[in-house]
Amino acid sequence: MNRLQEASSDIDARSNGGKQRKLAQSKATNVILTLLTEAKAAQIPAKHVLFDTWFCSPSSLIQIKEIGYDVIAMAKKDVQILPEARKRKQNFDL
Repeated sequence: MNRLQEASSDIDARSNGGKQRKLAQSKATNVILTLLTEAKAAQIPAKHVLFDTWFCSPSSLIQIKEIGYDVIAMAKKDVQILPEARKRKQNFDL
């Protein structure tokens, strides 16, 4: 991994800083799901999630819907994601 400085061994991984460092080293799609799950557990009042096309894939949309949020995003018209959407029997009007 490319890091400017490794974590100090004195930092407790259970602290907020340790948790944030772990999130920073995770894939962005996994971070989104983790943060949305935490927001839901904290009862933050929200019905929708808004993001750009970078995270707009059928699998992300389905997982976010399973957490309990609706998604507002610009969809990409990408032939490679269509078979996955059809496999899941989701209706994506691309």
